[in-house]
Amino acid sequence: MLNNGFVPTLEVDDKLISVPKWIKALFLLYIFLSYFEAYLVSFIGNSTKFVMLAIIGILLLTHYKNLKVTKITGAFILWFVYLCVSLLWSNMTNPSFKMHSVALLGSVLLVFVLGGMNFDEDFIRLNLRGHYWISFIFGLLSIFFNEHYHEDIEARNVLTLFGEQSDPNNCAAFLLIGLSLALYSVIYENEKIWLNLVVIIVNGYAILLTASRAGFLGLGIMIALFVIFYSQLKKTNIYESSKKIMFILLAVCSMGYIGLKFLPRMSLDRLILFEEYSGGSGRTEKWYYALELIKQRPFFGWGWGGYEYINWGGIHNTFLSICCDSGIFGSLIFTFPLILMCGRAIKSKNVLVVGLLICGLLPSFFIDAINKRFLWNAIIMSTMLMNYHSDAGGKSVKIWGTTNEIT
Repeated sequence: MLNNGFVPTLEVDDKLISVPKWIKALFLLYIFLSYFEAYLVSFIGNSTKFVMLAIIGILLLTHYKNLKVTKITGAFILWFVYLCVSLLWSNMTNPSFKMHSVALLGSVLLVFVLGGMNFDEDFIRLNLRGHYWISFIFGLLSIFFNEHYHEDIEARNVLTLFGEQSDPNNCAAFLLIGLSLALYSVIYENEKIWLNLVVIIVNGYAILLTASRAGFLGLGIMIALFVIFYSQLKKTNIYESSKKIMFILLAVCSMGYIGLKFLPRMSLDRLILFEEYSGGSGRTEKWYYALELIKQRPFFGWGWGGYEYINWGGIHNTFLSICCDSGIFGSLIFTFPLILMCGRAIKSKNVLVVGLLICGLLPSFFIDAINKRFLWNAIIMSTMLMNYHSDAGGKSVKIWGTTNEIT
């Protein structure tokens, strides 16, 4: 194990890595920047990638011997390598490679390192709580400092700081993370009931403000998911189940009342009038275009950045974009670890992992999220939780308190 006197050696207890406080602080900074970098870009530039590379470098330097290549982390590395190889047949028609290559490399390496090491519950809990609180802060700010998206889209209101905004679906994904953790904490941990109720209402209303259909759909799926999984646990009784159902009803009714009373009418119509969904903000046209591109070069794709954008921006679907870039072959490599993670989480009834994956994957169907932090952070948290679950004999990390066993 390397220790040069300047970089502290990470301690290991029963093969679980304990991380020094200053590295925890650096990781919290990364989580904060994941949410707020878009708003601070005029002050700090695109600095998140440098924080990511610092975390990767430090962990490799101090604990490279404990790094394992798993099916999940190895598949993501293989996909990125193949994506780079695809540059050989790309004509670089769009700026995807130039704009996202460094950030994407950092994200894949972060998954490779954090997913290839087995961390103790303190570091994983820090990760969960960091996302919990920062997502909640993002929700509070979204309520008090929101403006129309691009100034003229009245149905969609997003957090606006220093004149900067982020895509409504991107905002909804970040808000969904905190809401998911709060729901899990109440239903499965029975902890901090009133705090979690506030987080659910605040983040839920902020999601409604964005008028993001992906966020709205994710909200419904999240509630249904946690209730269904909870009903299947062995250690449940009528009294406890009734309390949880009453809490969920209270949260849903509160969000509904606040939404009906305060949500702009245009935002409400966009969410609940299903005839408004047909156009999908131009996505239908983009997805048909993507399918035509895939038909022309189905197996190996057009190469990274090798196809022409239409109208505004890209395809607005991460998985179709990947298929356009790298073909069916590249898409299979990318989706393999995601399917594997979902399958393992469902089989082990690790509902927290399933919820986090929904937070990352569902919005990715509606925007090009290959360079988005919410997608890769969901993957990072999920791999860390599953590694701990495997090494700790079926125990899961609680957001508040000590570990508990899934039954």
